[in-house]
This record gives sequence, structure tokens and C-alpha cells, in this order.
Amino acid sequence: MQQVPNSSLLSERINKPVILFDGECAACDVFVRFVIERDLKAIFLFAPLQSEEGKRLCIEHGVPLDLNTVVLIEGNKHFIKSTAVLRVCSQLSNFWPLLYYSTICIPTFIRDIGYSTFANLRYTLFGKLEICSRLNAQQKQRLLTFYLSTLTNVSNLQPLIQSIEINVSSDNNKNE
Repeated sequence: MQQVPNSSLLSERINKPVILFDGECAACDVFVRFVIERDLKAIFLFAPLQSEEGKRLCIEHGVPLDLNTVVLIEGNKHFIKSTAVLRVCSQLSNFWPLLYYSTICIPTFIRDIGYSTFANLRYTLFGKLEICSRLNAQQKQRLLTFYLSTLTNVSNLQPLIQSIEINVSSDNNKNE
């Protein structure tokens, strides 16, 4: 098993489920946009499997790097293929949770036959993308790289916030 770079796990910095997808797949691009439009509570973050963050999450969760499927990372668990898609649907708005509840009882190996058949044909049916995704600015905020950059920016501000708090408390002590 490959070693994860740096001492802190990426998973520990993320408090939302992450959908890992094939960034070159046009069908996967449609799936990502479909989920974003129906994820009204902004539950999910997204990352291409080919990205540094996607690879790192795969390594941390024991997911093979050559896996060619949608992966859902929830906490310390991961789900692949039809189970990942159905778990995502269970959190979407409108009637999409019904898809989860009406099909989750079908044995995984049967569901995955249909999933794998579609996955094997997806490039033929939908083609490949040169660019990872054509998301608008608001949708790009749902990408894991954007989310992590906001965490980094906040953590960079922590020393400044602490120094302001110290100055304010010392000023309050002088006034007493």
C-alpha cells in the first residue's frame, strides 16, 4: 500500500462527504452537475479521481488508484459503483431518495452489473473531456480543491485572530 504524504490525513480535514469521479468522462461530468443542482443543502464535495486530492483520498481509504468508478467517501467509509450512486441519491432533493429506497434491496452484485455495463460504454456513448468540468463559479465552490483552500485561508488567519484576541483581552485588563 502506498504511503500518504504529510502526517495529517486529508480525510480528517474534510467534514463533508466527497464524491470522486472520472474527470475525463463526459457522463461523469453530467452526473456531477446533476448532483450539484439537486443537492440543495450543499452536502457533497467533488474531486476528480485523477486529482492530487482524489488520489490521496483513495490511498487513505484503501481504494485502488486504478479504480474506474464513482467513489463516495463518507467519514472513514467508502462506497463504489451503484452503492455510491444510490447513497448520493438518498441525500438529494425531491423524489431522488425514493430511487435509493426502492433499489438498495437489490443485491449489490446485480446492481453493479448494470453499473459496470454502463461504465464500460460511457466513453463510447458520451465521449471524453479535455477539460475536467464546465462548472460555473458557484458550482466550482463545491470542488474539494476550493473547499480545502478556504480551510487553508482560515488556518492562515488563526495566528492573526489569536493576536487580536490577546490584544483585546490585554486592553480590557488595562481598563479594569
